[in-house]
Amino acid sequence: MTVDEFEAQQTTLICQHCGKGDLVLVENPNNGGVRPGCLSCQSYQPLALVTWLKQNKAKKRQVKRPVGDPSPDEVWEANGNYCAYCGKTRGDCETYGLGLSSQHVIPFHLPGGPDSPLVPFCSRCQQGSAAALAETERIRRAFEGVQRQLMRIREKQHEVDGERAP
Repeated sequence: MTVDEFEAQQTTLICQHCGKGDLVLVENPNNGGVRPGCLSCQSYQPLALVTWLKQNKAKKRQVKRPVGDPSPDEVWEANGNYCAYCGKTRGDCETYGLGLSSQHVIPFHLPGGPDSPLVPFCSRCQQGSAAALAETERIRRAFEGVQRQLMRIREKQHEVDGERAP
């Protein structure tokens, strides 16, 4: 059962334990999961065979394509139906069950990204590219942290050197 189905049927659903219709959605703050709960008997499994409700988070996470950007199919067609990274053909991707996507040459969130050209990527290369970008961001933040620490050390060293001066 999905969250949408639960909400559509909520007024007609009855708790299997107490027989009342006081069912609500309960969100788990640790993992974002959603399950039905009964206000009357406090059961977190008021419906038989339903523990957690499926959520359609993928649509919420899906990046909205800017107006004017071509679709992934159009990008693949314009680039000869090959993945720009690994060279798989569109046919290979279909055979192997890989999705087709496209991405900006410069990541969209960086300066110049929205205006950079789009290139075709198979879903495996897209995942690898996203992981590489996340790794680069982690390295950049760590490097900036080290630079800040070095600046503080140098400032302290200047203070210590100034105190030692006769």
